[in-house]
Amino acid sequence: MHLFIFSILLAILVVSYARFYPSQDRSKLESELCRMCGGNQDVANSLVAHEYRRRPHTGRVRALSNAISRLKRDQGYA
Repeated sequence: MHLFIFSILLAILVVSYARFYPSQDRSKLESELCRMCGGNQDVANSLVAHEYRRRPHTGRVRALSNAISRLKRDQGYA
């Protein structure tokens, strides 16, 4: 029983840490998306906003990743 409670607390801690201390992947993804948009940050932000509208409870890293995937697919890269 103690192991189960410890596991739950550890999972909460990991999720909280990931939410409040975003990984460096975020800045890499933001740079990649901006580059793919020809350096136009407004277009990149619009694509991320679209991903948030599709899935409102998604995190920033997931929204960036989805925007990049969708842009690659739409442009015929994937």
